[in-house]
Amino acid sequence: MGGRWEERYLVPTPQLSELERVLEDLGFERIEYATPFNKTIYFDNRECEVPFEYSIKARKYDSSPWAERGSLEGEDWIFELKSTDVEVWKISKKKVRKKCALEDLLKEVGKIKQLGGVRFSQPLEPRMGNCYLRTHFSRGDIRVTLDRDISYYEVLSGQLVKVGEEEGYGRVEVKIPTDSVELDLLGEVRRTIFEEFGGVPTISKKDMGHDFLR
Repeated sequence: MGGRWEERYLVPTPQLSELERVLEDLGFERIEYATPFNKTIYFDNRECEVPFEYSIKARKYDSSPWAERGSLEGEDWIFELKSTDVEVWKISKKKVRKKCALEDLLKEVGKIKQLGGVRFSQPLEPRMGNCYLRTHFSRGDIRVTLDRDISYYEVLSGQLVKVGEEEGYGRVEVKIPTDSVELDLLGEVRRTIFEEFGGVPTISKKDMGHDFLR
């Protein structure tokens, strides 16, 4: 099970294209994908009993975003069970991933009865989702992703219903393996995000999704 640091920032949407150019000037390589839209659903129960430091989700990649409402597709999803340790300046993550169809994924999640010492009083089910357009950059051990057009959904009886979106800004995430980091490069990336683009540290998309459901 691998681990990594993750730092998250908000940057005004009009500045994202310029940030991409600066990252390329710093030697980062843009990585293009034919399916640039990330679609994610999160599992919990009605009592929201999954501990804060855990994330149970399914992710898939597509060439187009979700509509404002629709059903969950049954094609292959990537199942992730992720744990997080939060420290000053960094979020260290460990995850287990596997590919499976939605029907098998629901059975897999149904087997999870407790996490982090918390025994669930109700079964876990799809509770919310998000969809966004992601751009990837990589140099050495450091990855930087820029997310745009971020929308949030509630899952009601297997149907996705859009409940909100992040307007006026995008998300920049810096990801570094816990066992290796180029400190000079990381420092320059941080300086660029803070000083040149006014980046503001932010909460995760999962936590933002919970805010939209409240």
